[in-house]
Amino acid sequence: MAAAAAGTAVADASADAIDRPPPSCAGTARSRGRIDAYAPTAVLRDVVDRSHIYCAKFCELANAVRCEGATHGLERTFACVGGRRCDVYECEESGKTTLRASFEAEDAGEELYTCEWCAVEEDDDAVEQVQSGVKRRRRIAKTWKPTLAIAGEGAVVRVIDCASGALVRNLVGHGGPVNALATHPKNPTIIASASVDLSVRMWSVNTGVTIAIFAGSLGHRNGVLSLDFHSDFTSDGGVRLITGAMDNAVKVWATPPLKSTIERATKWKSNLSEFQTMVIDTPMFTSNRVHEDYVDSVGWIGDVAASKSVDGKVKLWVPDSPNGISYARGTQFRLIYQLPVENANLWWIKFGISSSRNIMACGNMRGAVVAWRLNTHRAPSVARIALTPIPTRRVKSMHADFRLDDSTPCVVRQCAVSPDGSVVVAACDNGLLCRWDAVREDGGNEDDDDVVVDDDEDDYDQDDDDDLEEDEEEDD
Repeated sequence: MAAAAAGTAVADASADAIDRPPPSCAGTARSRGRIDAYAPTAVLRDVVDRSHIYCAKFCELANAVRCEGATHGLERTFACVGGRRCDVYECEESGKTTLRASFEAEDAGEELYTCEWCAVEEDDDAVEQVQSGVKRRRRIAKTWKPTLAIAGEGAVVRVIDCASGALVRNLVGHGGPVNALATHPKNPTIIASASVDLSVRMWSVNTGVTIAIFAGSLGHRNGVLSLDFHSDFTSDGGVRLITGAMDNAVKVWATPPLKSTIERATKWKSNLSEFQTMVIDTPMFTSNRVHEDYVDSVGWIGDVAASKSVDGKVKLWVPDSPNGISYARGTQFRLIYQLPVENANLWWIKFGISSSRNIMACGNMRGAVVAWRLNTHRAPSVARIALTPIPTRRVKSMHADFRLDDSTPCVVRQCAVSPDGSVVVAACDNGLLCRWDAVREDGGNEDDDDVVVDDDEDDYDQDDDDDLEEDEEEDD
């Protein structure tokens, strides 16, 4: 397949944008206080290309220490993909949403489904110092250069240099369309991809090496739709992944220690086929009882798993850890919360979670978005996680076009939440992007979230029946 080169940044886009910050939102995004509501800020729709936007992701690279300098100011920047294009927008604090760059795949038959921020490790810098008349070279810490990974129907993951628009490299290996991408929170040079070919692959963005493949007789039996990395490496340096697929199953995968393998992959200079790729064919947890339909969205909130299915339910649950044999499968889980999402009985409606794990948001088939506040201050204590629905309210001063016509509902395919939870973006069908900004309680303190638990709230249901902790047997 021909390599798709990324286009250069577009100075002005043909987008019909409504950017008008509501009085209650302007200048409050970074103020401290509990988020009580989200108010609409902007609507954007390309007047030429009305392709469905299947994915939107905020830049979270600043969470990695060595990316702080390179990603300063990118915390309010998100990327989205639709058709052959990947667009990058900045959510300015004034309320304006500005197109910063646009990239287009060369392959006319390409349709992009997913994108993810990642990084390429740059070469070591060194400086010369003169000490006692002797020149010495001192190494400076390595830095990571922000990049974007995009993928879709073409089965190739393309990595783009955000600054120049140049194609860094193609990650080739999948045998079918790629539905989801994820970056490891602690090492953004490591990404994973989920494909229709029943597999998940973990890559080194630096070299294009396939570090590990998660697939086999005990893997998924239908296309993999979603995945997420656990935020921490295991005590022995391994990696954990959660995946959801069209076989109605959710699986948690764990690798043996990978530190030395990742280091080798990052510096690999030989033929890619000569690298000894690790194959993980047995998940540490598997169940098709968490959901009864396609699992199109998954994520981690500390040690708690979050998953959503076509049944219109978002569930927070804890997978068991198998005892005895290392990497044996577990099948039990404990349900913590069950959050119904109305009018979401359609596949490929994905939730978004902020990297600070304080906000979760999910859309539906009618253009509505619901958000929940997550209390994870005392993680990993699962019992202390509480969720409070946050209303998405309209503001009278906003442009009338912001109201979606109920007679022609617009499906929200994915929600993206900024790292601090202050901005929610909805990626919708027909090329529509909607933005909401947080309205914070004056003088409030985010620590107040610890005590916000409303058991009478209709928007969620905490099911604490004893039978939820029963052994979940996989239906082979």
